[in-house]
Amino acid sequence: MERLRLDQDQMTRSRGNCSAPGAGGGCLVDLERLTYFLFVDRAALNGRTLRFAKVMDDLDPRTVGANPSNQLQLSNAEKALFLDGLNGQLYRKTRVCKPVLQRLDEALSTGGAAYDNLVSIEHVLPQTVDADSEWASCFRVKVTEPIGLIRSPT
Repeated sequence: MERLRLDQDQMTRSRGNCSAPGAGGGCLVDLERLTYFLFVDRAALNGRTLRFAKVMDDLDPRTVGANPSNQLQLSNAEKALFLDGLNGQLYRKTRVCKPVLQRLDEALSTGGAAYDNLVSIEHVLPQTVDADSEWASCFRVKVTEPIGLIRSPT
C-alpha cells in the first residue's frame, strides 16, 4: 500500500519577489504555505507573530532602503520540518488534521471543495486489527496510521 508523500521539490517552488508587478497570486501561495507550515509545526504564538511581522516588513518596509529578508519563503530546515509534519502522524494532531485534509481536498478537487455543513473525519480502516481477521489478510503492509476521510454529515 503506497502512501501519498510530499517531496522536497514540491516545497521549493519559489514565487520570487512579491513586490514585482503581477506577483500577488504567487505571494498568496507563499503566504498560505508559510501559514500552513506554522500551523502544522504548531509554532508558538510569539514565533508566529514575529515571523508575520518580518513578512510585513519585507512587503512594506518601515525604513527606506531596507533589504528584504525574504521571510515569506521557507528555509531548507523549515521545509524539512514541514515535510516531516505532513508525512508523519498528522492524524494525531486533532486541531490540525481537519483543516489540512480540507485544504488538500480543495486542492485536489476540480471545482474547489465546498462544505455547507460541519464536517467530521471518519476512519476508513479499523483502528485495531486482529492478526487472524479478514482485515489483516487484506493488507500485506502493517497499517500504522489510520487513514482519514472527510465526510459531511447527512
